[in-house]
Amino acid sequence: MRGGAFLAFMLAAPAAFAQPLLKASASKAEVTVGEAFTVEVQATAPAGTMWTFPQDASSESVEMKALPAEGVQRYQAMVFALRDVSVPPVVAKYRLSDGTEGEARSEPIPLRVTSLLPRERGEQKLADVRPPVALSVGAAFWIAVAVLVLVLIAALVFFLRRSRSSSGEEPVVPAMPPDAEARTALDRLEASGLLERGELRAFYIELTLIAKSYLERRLAAPIVEMTSAETLTTLRDQIHAPAVAPPMRSLLASADPVKFARGSGDAGEARRHLIGVREMIGSLEARLQPPPEEREKVA
Repeated sequence: MRGGAFLAFMLAAPAAFAQPLLKASASKAEVTVGEAFTVEVQATAPAGTMWTFPQDASSESVEMKALPAEGVQRYQAMVFALRDVSVPPVVAKYRLSDGTEGEARSEPIPLRVTSLLPRERGEQKLADVRPPVALSVGAAFWIAVAVLVLVLIAALVFFLRRSRSSSGEEPVVPAMPPDAEARTALDRLEASGLLERGELRAFYIELTLIAKSYLERRLAAPIVEMTSAETLTTLRDQIHAPAVAPPMRSLLASADPVKFARGSGDAGEARRHLIGVREMIGSLEARLQPPPEEREKVA
């Protein structure tokens, strides 16, 4: 269980329960990677017992965030593992009416994790965590079109110049580096006005595309076509995971509900994610720089 803020509230229960107990249940016994489900924790204790539940009860493979308490403690959960897992125990502190304090722990709940891919190998292809939804043609669409046109023009110029260079006409001009390309796209997104107009869904669609496109070029992995869960699993196995996995996990956890579940989102949080992507690019580029002694040799 991770540390952090706590939720505390009073639960009245029959006095027959001398020993405070916790019993957890999951809304689903079988889930796919990245699929949201609910974990409910029932507490039984003598009347007047004060319970303190963790805000974050996540494990390495299961993310659990507390939902607003309404008499019963509930958590929104997601699985980020490609194997069967268990919902981690919830450990809550209690204080009886006579001042006695202690902890109670729920039992782990086994979960079956199913694949998002078809059983037949020939039919397997990457698919989104949620079904596709219709997109309205707005600012994000035209931004994407503009980026695509620029990329196509740059690619055409690159190949034409490489062809001429091979015939001795002129040297090859390299394509824009991944970090420069990503920072340019971030500047364009920030200036688009999507945040100011509250168009968070379009903003997150473009921001996740920019971040994934940068990582795909820099890490030479098909990140753009991966689901959120597949992206996080891939990044976790990278040698540069400390620089890229935490910011991408935070971005995708907030972006997916807005993109796929029509969540409302928060403009301030969205702007922090844009800053986070910039910092992620800087951190990864710094890690990719050769050691000082090698730079001195080159110089």
